[in-house]
Amino acid sequence: STICAIYNPERDVVSSDKQIRRYAIEYIKSCVDFASTIGAQGISLTPTACMKIYQESDRETELNWAVEGIKEAGLYAGEHGVRLTVEPWNRYENYLINRMEQSLELVHRIDLPSVG
Repeated sequence: STICAIYNPERDVVSSDKQIRRYAIEYIKSCVDFASTIGAQGISLTPTACMKIYQESDRETELNWAVEGIKEAGLYAGEHGVRLTVEPWNRYENYLINRMEQSLELVHRIDLPSVG
């Protein structure tokens, strides 16, 4: 089993607001705890809030925020035997990662066995 986490404006890994980014990572970690408790093997994630279709900063800055945050959450997930999977969403729900090659590029930048 896996957990499909909910990413809203308060759980946005690439928000221009540092506190929102921090809360998003803590939320992912709480999902890891839940997954570990129930024996789920993975959690799907996207770096942006659902239905957020416009960026708040330049793409490279937002990708750097995504790498930083998902790497922190991915290290935590790895310690708990849980895998994070970066899910591309269609362009009407997400502007940052909406094609498989974008997802793979982000995963390669994160470079952790617990993130795919």
